[in-house]
Amino acid sequence: MDAAVDAGTSQFELNEDQRAIQQMAEAFAADRVAPNALDWDRNKHFPADVIRETGPLGLGGIYVSDDVG
Repeated sequence: MDAAVDAGTSQFELNEDQRAIQQMAEAFAADRVAPNALDWDRNKHFPADVIRETGPLGLGGIYVSDDVG
């Protein structure tokens, strides 16, 4: 997944796969996190079941390609 970089503005242009991941992550956050975020912040608690839901979506960890580590 390579992102094009505009050196003049330091803006990234996401490729199609990256945009799909971005949209999926935004939808998950809107559906599962945003409606409860204020309450979770007030109670200083983020439910483990919501964290577990990120795994099957590919959001539960950090991907590092073999060539960099």
